[in-house]
Amino acid sequence: MLEQADGGTIFLDEVDSLAPLVQVKLLRFLQEGEYRHLGSPDIRKADVRVVAATNMTDGKAERLRADLYYRLSTVTIEIPPLRERVDDIPELATHFLRRFAALERRPDCSLTPESVASLQRHRWPGNVRELEHVIRRAVILAEGDAIAPSDLELPGEALATEPESFGAAKRRVVDAFEKSFIERMLSQTSGNISQAADLAHKNRRAFWELIRKHQIDVDRFRA
Repeated sequence: MLEQADGGTIFLDEVDSLAPLVQVKLLRFLQEGEYRHLGSPDIRKADVRVVAATNMTDGKAERLRADLYYRLSTVTIEIPPLRERVDDIPELATHFLRRFAALERRPDCSLTPESVASLQRHRWPGNVRELEHVIRRAVILAEGDAIAPSDLELPGEALATEPESFGAAKRRVVDAFEKSFIERMLSQTSGNISQAADLAHKNRRAFWELIRKHQIDVDRFRA
């Protein structure tokens, strides 16, 4: 894979799931830019940009070597969980719906507004992949072209029998935005609260109250 990616980019998904021996070999490549074919004494080089993804929040997970984590985390991009990005859910759901409707030859499939609201209420412990599987299952199993809330299987959460009130929906969306925004400011300032507050055009005390409100761990943003 490294040989084929020479001059380009290699993407390693769920890098913390790599076997320990593979982690050692990957670390050696990241340090030296060199590798060997299995059973060959010849040293080869590759100029590769390595992009890795993990569900970890720090380098302390038992499955991933700490030295490999710090070698990979030269530039980090933190993506908030889907439950904190409820405004993204309709667009993502529509994207998956179009893809799977084409695969299943059901081009007229659509999500009802009630279904979209149900998707936005769900907590999504499996993040985007869970959403993808929920939509695919609905496209396959729904009897009609309009996918209703009853066509969505959302494990661990019963569908609401009454629509969410405007006030409750607004509070939920505002809370999600506040937390995501504060974390983005802290990420850009490496956890410096004063700088983050200035960047957000808020006084430090008000900014700190938002941190406490959303129980944000500032230390994880600090180098």
